Amino acid sequence: MNALVSAATDPQILTAMLHLGIGTVLAILLQFAYVRFGTSLSNRREFARIFPLITLAVIVVITVVKSSLALSLGLIGALSIVRFRTPVKEPEELAYLFITIAIGIGLGADQIAFTVMSAGFILLTLALLHVVRAGRFRGQNLYVTLQWPAEPDAPQVKAIASALASTFRVCDLRRVDSSEADTRASFHVEAGSSDQVFAVLERFREEYPKLDIAIVEHHRVPGA
Repeated sequence: MNALVSAATDPQILTAMLHLGIGTVLAILLQFAYVRFGTSLSNRREFARIFPLITLAVIVVITVVKSSLALSLGLIGALSIVRFRTPVKEPEELAYLFITIAIGIGLGADQIAFTVMSAGFILLTLALLHVVRAGRFRGQNLYVTLQWPAEPDAPQVKAIASALASTFRVCDLRRVDSSEADTRASFHVEAGSSDQVFAVLERFREEYPKLDIAIVEHHRVPGA
């Protein structure tokens, strides 16, 4: 009991708990920013849930190893055999992971003021970029998913992308899945009006009768 009381009043323990508390708050703010401002097609809410866990884990690791050269060398060896089993699908996800890890390293190294200021600056930058991007274009942000059977006379992804690019001001190919049975391609497009969307539907229905089309507004994608 005395050992627990002594540990609870240890200045180093209190400082570490302060770091963990600040890290939790910053990670939750970053989680909110990613869900609100991110553009990833994947389920952003599910991905953002790991931000606090990564931040806390990094704080604990840096706090433990920063005062010991032997532990630092052991950490290098441990990290060489630890890897993510799920690959990062988009660069934006990697950027947010780096921010999360940077917050953990900064707090673990006892750089509270600099870490909080840097995190606040990053969050403010993300919000400003989102406002600028939203103000620059006021049309519809859509995800267009096309699926067609794998046949000799089936359209090619390049032809589909060219057809979309000729209609919409922005057309980004996000994902392609191909199998022996069919091919599926997902695009992010920016439409100036609903008339453009209906024009694409009519055009593709005429040129590619076997083409299945799904168009979803960006903010209505599950997890977006």
